[in-house]
Amino acid sequence: MTKAKLRAKTGCFTCRKRRVKCGEEKPSCRNCSAFGRQCVWPTSTDLCDRRHRSRASPDLSFAEPSRSGSGSASEESKSPDSSHTAIVRYRTRSPSPGRSLFKPGIESELIHHLINYYFSIIVLPTTSQEHIRRSRSELIDMMLHSESVKDAVFACCACNKHVLLNDNRHKNVALHYYSKAVRELNQTLATFQPTGKRPDSSLLTTVVFLYVHDLWCLDDSVDPRNHVAGAVMLLNLVSKNGASPGSMTQGFNRTIAESILYQAFLLSTRRPFAPYFHIDPQFVTNVEKLLTPPDSQDASYAACSPVLGVPTTLYRLKLRIITFYNTPAHQSLENLARLRSEMDYWEALVLPRAAPCLTSASGAHTFDLVILATSLLLDLVTESFTYQLPIEYMALIQGTLGKMRNRLGYGEVQRIQVELEKVRSSRNYQALGKNSSMLIQV
Repeated sequence: MTKAKLRAKTGCFTCRKRRVKCGEEKPSCRNCSAFGRQCVWPTSTDLCDRRHRSRASPDLSFAEPSRSGSGSASEESKSPDSSHTAIVRYRTRSPSPGRSLFKPGIESELIHHLINYYFSIIVLPTTSQEHIRRSRSELIDMMLHSESVKDAVFACCACNKHVLLNDNRHKNVALHYYSKAVRELNQTLATFQPTGKRPDSSLLTTVVFLYVHDLWCLDDSVDPRNHVAGAVMLLNLVSKNGASPGSMTQGFNRTIAESILYQAFLLSTRRPFAPYFHIDPQFVTNVEKLLTPPDSQDASYAACSPVLGVPTTLYRLKLRIITFYNTPAHQSLENLARLRSEMDYWEALVLPRAAPCLTSASGAHTFDLVILATSLLLDLVTESFTYQLPIEYMALIQGTLGKMRNRLGYGEVQRIQVELEKVRSSRNYQALGKNSSMLIQV
């Protein structure tokens, strides 16, 4: 079998060196992501006519993990990507390189995947590099001091590689570390006294990565609700037992707090017309206090949100719309007018662009999508709960979801695809012609 031809003038340096065809996904191509390799792209200086530059090829020695489980800081500092600098900085604070602190073999492979790929996709792409570097270093330090955190994180990394590679080896590795993390968590909880005591960061982090595994894996029998509910309870204890306002605005603590709040919002709105998870508005208020810096007018707080991405007030609006539909006692004209008035405010931010505190194009588009999705939800509630969808859009949405699933290795996307396929194969859908519209009865 002949090897795929190399794309001579395109693709990342890593694929060129290995002489394999590059898919050209950025910032990390699928080949590099799947095998935990450093994906290095040419800079503007590398794109000049090769007839007028040195024949020396770029140094890619840092792209492959060292066989001995360690590497010199001088070699890795050659990386042109600023994200790699964090690894060097982190390692220079320790007498040994980061990977050498973990067992050789599968643990070295998984920590490499965490550092060079996985951590960057479990936070928003708009997250500042400074926050990513700090949070990643704090997480790795926590893994070195807590077995349950290490095992929960490794379970997520192995699960992600299983989805990307579709191999049973990483699936079994993920189950092994997941089972260990659950046992260690249960042992900790058996001696934990919640009265008057705040849970430490390692306990919160373990529970968070257990529900991250549940959401990212392909196993439909896994239910993340118990772990999310447990994380909500623990974060509530943090807010009630002496945590000062604004105490979780920085570093990995902020990522943890936003993640718990986001997943609680996600599960509460996942099935709006048949809710199966409830979030207490007071919990949202408590977490907002932890996340709000002393100077709440600081625009950088909203601009570099690592997980939530949009103001919690918009999430709250979605919850009120769902409550309005599912609680007949709330279905008054006055409440409906209040919802519509608030929705009008958010819709006015879409065009022209006036979303506050969102400096990047990616952040602005995400903000628009959340606003439009919330507006559509209100329309479904107020317009006899029907929506017309052009039939050709279904294939477009499925294709986009497929690319997302293949690119990220996110199991929840596959579950959404299955649900969408059930709608597509319904009798109403099949009865319509190619240029017709479909009526979804909710």
